[in-house]
Amino acid sequence: MRLLPRRLPTLAFVIGASLGCLLTRYLYPCTAVHQSSIRAHTTLRKSNVRLLGAVILPRRQLDTTARAISETWGADIAAFRILVGGQGSSFDELERFPATALQNVPDFESYACSLHQTFAALTYLHDNYVDEYDWFLLAENSTYVNVRELERRLQDSDPRGIAYWGQPEELLHEGARQHLCAGSPGVIVSGPALKAVVPRLKDCADRLGAEGGGPSRRGDWGLGFCFSRVVGGISCSMPFEHFHREDLQFTNNPRPKMEGAATYLAVTTKSHYTFHHLMKQEQLEALKEEINGLEAEIEYLHTKAAPPYVTSAFPDTTRMPPSVIAQGSSGVQAEATEQWPNPETTPTEPTSLQDHSNPPGTPSEGSSAQLQQEAVTVIPQSKFDVNTWSVIVGSYIHSDQRTDPLLRVPNDVDYEVQRFVSKATDLVNEEERASYRVKSVTNVFLRYSPVHGRQCIMDLTLVDEKSGNVLKKRMNLAAPVQSVPIRVQEEPNYKQVVNVIVPLNNVGERFTAFFNDFQRDFLRRRLAVRLILVVYGEYERINSIVTSSRHWPPSRLTVVQGREGEEFARGRALHLGLSMLGDGDIVFFCDTDMVMTREFMDRCRLNPVQGKRVYYPVFFSYYNMDYAYHGEAKPERPVISRRNGHWVSYSYGMACLFKSDYTTAGGFNLSITGWGGEDTDFFTRVLDAKLEVLKAPDPGLAHRWHPKHCSPSLTPSQYADCLGTRDEVLADKKQLASYIVYLEEHLGISSAALRVTASLPSEPPHIT
Repeated sequence: MRLLPRRLPTLAFVIGASLGCLLTRYLYPCTAVHQSSIRAHTTLRKSNVRLLGAVILPRRQLDTTARAISETWGADIAAFRILVGGQGSSFDELERFPATALQNVPDFESYACSLHQTFAALTYLHDNYVDEYDWFLLAENSTYVNVRELERRLQDSDPRGIAYWGQPEELLHEGARQHLCAGSPGVIVSGPALKAVVPRLKDCADRLGAEGGGPSRRGDWGLGFCFSRVVGGISCSMPFEHFHREDLQFTNNPRPKMEGAATYLAVTTKSHYTFHHLMKQEQLEALKEEINGLEAEIEYLHTKAAPPYVTSAFPDTTRMPPSVIAQGSSGVQAEATEQWPNPETTPTEPTSLQDHSNPPGTPSEGSSAQLQQEAVTVIPQSKFDVNTWSVIVGSYIHSDQRTDPLLRVPNDVDYEVQRFVSKATDLVNEEERASYRVKSVTNVFLRYSPVHGRQCIMDLTLVDEKSGNVLKKRMNLAAPVQSVPIRVQEEPNYKQVVNVIVPLNNVGERFTAFFNDFQRDFLRRRLAVRLILVVYGEYERINSIVTSSRHWPPSRLTVVQGREGEEFARGRALHLGLSMLGDGDIVFFCDTDMVMTREFMDRCRLNPVQGKRVYYPVFFSYYNMDYAYHGEAKPERPVISRRNGHWVSYSYGMACLFKSDYTTAGGFNLSITGWGGEDTDFFTRVLDAKLEVLKAPDPGLAHRWHPKHCSPSLTPSQYADCLGTRDEVLADKKQLASYIVYLEEHLGISSAALRVTASLPSEPPHIT
C-alpha cells in the first residue's frame, strides 16, 4: 500500500534540504563575528589541523597591514587573531577585524615585537585557547603564511609533544650558543609547549632583567631564552625543509613559484596581496588539472560503460581538454594526439591482455598519461570555421586578425606566454627528473578558442643546470576555460539619464542633420537622455536652430556658450559641459557627426560602473560613398560592412562614464588645443587611475563621413594624425584599387602620375 503520492517524497526531500541549509546557515554563520570571539572560516578545503594564528601589530597598522592579512592568509586559517598594544582600545577601532587589545601592554612603533608584547600575546593565547587548538602560530606584520602548506606539514606531526618550531637563528649569549626562532618567519608552538612556557614567563622576564636584557629585549630572543634556559634545554628547530623563504623575486620573474615554503617575507602591505594572488592562482591551476583528469577519465569510462547505466558523458560543446594537451617523450619533438576515444571504434571488452599491450614508452589505454595526451578536436565545417593562429617572432606578434601586420607583443599576451613557458619547464623537469632552465623560446604559436581556451605551441631550448646537457623540446599546451562562472555584483539604474555632451565649432550643416536625428530618436520619445551643446563661434545660429523647432526644457536640452575669446579645444568644451553635472551623473562624450541608436544609449547607461569602469564604444566609421560606390547606386541607409566602413579601434574620443570617474582620472589636459590629442591623453589618465576599461565595437554608434580639412597650423603630430584619418576614411582598399584601375583604363591617368600626389582627393572628380 502506497501511503504517499509519488511526488511527495521528492517534495519532502527538497523541503528537508532547504531547512537543513537554513539551519546550517543559522548555526554556522559566515558573517563577521563579535570582536571578542575567535574568527573561523569556512572553505572548500577540509583540514583536521587545529591551528590558531596570531599576529602582533602596532595600532597604526590596523587600516593597512591588519586589513591585508585579514583579507589574505588570515582568511584561510582555521582561526585567526590580531593582537595590538596600547591602552583604551575602543570597540569601533577593533570591530572591523578579529582583533584584541592586550591589557597593560603599550603600543609599539618598531617592527620587532618587544619581550613584553610577545609574552603578553602568549599569555592571552594560553588563557583563552590552549585547550581548543593543538598548534599556535605567532607571526609579525612581515609574515605571509602559506596556510595549505603549513597545515599539510602539521598534519603529519604529533601535537602532544613540546614543539618550539620556526626558522632557527643562532645567538651568542654569555659565551654559549643558543638557537632561537626568529620572529619574522613566524614561530610555531604546540599546546603542551604553550602550557609549559606561559607559567614560567615571569621567571624568564626576571632572569632577563637580572642579566641586563630588560623588558625592551626583542620578543623572539626572549622566548628562545625562556625555552632554553628556564623551561629547560629546548632549542628552536625547523620542523621541515624550506620552512621560510626570503628570496622570492618578482623583478625578472612575473610568476615566481610559491610551492615549498610555509612562510614568506612580505616586505610591504601589498606583498601580502601579491603572495596570496599567486597562491590562489596555483591552487586554481591544481584544481583545473584535477578536473581535467576526472573529465578525461569519465569520458574514457563512458566508452566502456553499459548503455543502461550511462546515456551520455558530456555535451560535445562542453568538452574540455586536459590542461596539458601533450607532454611528449624525451625526444626532440613531442606532438599532441588531438583525438578523444571513439566509442564506435574502441572495443568494449578486450579479448586478452595481449590485445592491449603497448610498445615500450607508449602509455597504456586508459592510463593517466594517455588521457593527458588526448584533446578535443572541433572539426571545421567550412573554411570560415578555421580558427587561425597568431605567431610571435622576437618582440612582435603577427596575426591575420589585425590590420597592422607588425605589432609589439601586448603585456597580457607576454604574461600568458611566460605562464606557458613556466608550465612547460616544470613538465620537462618532472619528465626528465632534471633541473632544466629555458635558454631560448622560438616558434610561439597562439590561438584562442571558446571551447579549448588559450592554446600555445612553442619550441624550447633548455639547459640542465647540473650537467649542462642541452635539450630541444616542442610543447603543445592549453589553458582551457574551466573556471566556474562567478557573478560580479552590478546594480545599474535602468532609468538613469545619459547626458550627451557635444562640442560644436563651425560645423555648418552637419549639425542640422545631427540635431534632426537626435530629436526624432531620443527627445520626442521622452527617453532618459539629455543633450548638452557646447558652442564656440556660431552660438546664435545654433541656438536659433534649436529654438525654432520646439522649446525643450533644460532637463532635456541645454545650449552652453563657450568662453568668449577662448580658442576652441574639444577637451575644454567637454570640461565646460561637465561643469553642469553632478558626480553621480552619466556622461557621453559625443561628436556632431555621430549616428546613435536607442540600443547604444542603453549600453552607454548600463556599461559604466561608478568608481570602477568606463565604457569606450568602438564606433563604425562610414566611408565616402562616392568612392565606395563609384559608378553604382549608393545605398540610402548603408549597413555595417567592409565596403561601407570600418571599426575605428584606435580612437578614444567617444566614452561613457560617471562624472566622478572623470574627476578621479584627473580630467582632460586643458592645455591641448587644435585637433586631437586630448582623447588619448585622457584614456591614459583613466588607466593610471586604475579604472577598468570596457572597450568593444558598438553596432549602435556610427560616424558619418564628411570632408576633413587639416590645418597646417596644427602641431606636426596632430597634422600627421589628421592626414591619416582623412585618407583612411575614403574607401576600402578594394574599392580604391578598383577606382585607380578605372582612372588608368578610362582616363589614361597612369599609376606613376597618381604617385605624384600625397593622397587622393577627398571627393572623386566627376566622370562622364
